[in-house]
Amino acid sequence: MNAMFENRAISAAKAFTIERGLRFEEPISVQHLADGRYQVTLAVEGASDPNAVIDPPEFIVQVDLERNEITLMPAM
Repeated sequence: MNAMFENRAISAAKAFTIERGLRFEEPISVQHLADGRYQVTLAVEGASDPNAVIDPPEFIVQVDLERNEITLMPAM
């Protein structure tokens, strides 16, 4: 995995969620899935507050850097 591509995936996921009005704290993980494809997991804003009940506490964005496609995955 290349850190430069991971950072591009994170930046793309952040921009995608901001455009849709989704608020987040910071990416909590990025996972390389296949050539050019990454899964970025972001914490929902307020999820780190121990007094808040947020379900689910995160959302997942899949980023395909080769096809320039970004998909918000349904919560499980």
